[in-house]
Amino acid sequence: VNITEWAIPSPHNNSFSHSINNVLLQIASGGANTEWRNLLQGTLSAILSAQKYLYIHTPYFLPTESILEALQTAALSGVDVRLMVSRKSDSPYIDPAAQSYYSVLLRAGLRIYEHQTAFIHAKTMVADDYLSVIGSANMDFRSFEMNFEINCYLYDSDLAIQNKNIFLKDLEACKEIELNTWKKTSLVEKNYGVNHTTFRTAHVERTFTNLKCLIYPIET
Repeated sequence: VNITEWAIPSPHNNSFSHSINNVLLQIASGGANTEWRNLLQGTLSAILSAQKYLYIHTPYFLPTESILEALQTAALSGVDVRLMVSRKSDSPYIDPAAQSYYSVLLRAGLRIYEHQTAFIHAKTMVADDYLSVIGSANMDFRSFEMNFEINCYLYDSDLAIQNKNIFLKDLEACKEIELNTWKKTSLVEKNYGVNHTTFRTAHVERTFTNLKCLIYPIET
């Protein structure tokens, strides 16, 4: 199996694909010292390629601006986009940061679910009964910008349906976040609002990009 450093995962990109038990798959890796944002590009491609549904499990949700806009675009286009996170993560700082994105996504039509009984550690996406993405990358800027991560893209209907059913089963232990209720009860919404989300996203991305350049300078 090829570990790609620059190819965007696609079922049409046969140069970087492999088949196991007749399942077409691709492996994409990324890190702070790679020339291209492989996992970010692969995630954007998966989001924007979805036509019917896109279901996402992630422990940490701190998306880049491009991921945020892609999710909004998909939801506004009529795609059934659902995000599952934990009600409470293992970091007291992550939860309010992640929740600061809720309103802008809910207003676009994306559905958000918080798992009530466990800390979700799955990092998966499934779309259109065809594409499954399973790997180590969270849906956050650190996985896309700083950490060394790896994702597997699998193109198979049976496997996708299986992963979709796992997601739907997990919904039984979740509480859906409703926009009207969220705006009334959320301390994050009351204290910061949408402007905080926009400011924090831009500020954090600039900060970590600058740090990356200092720590891992790109040779030219």
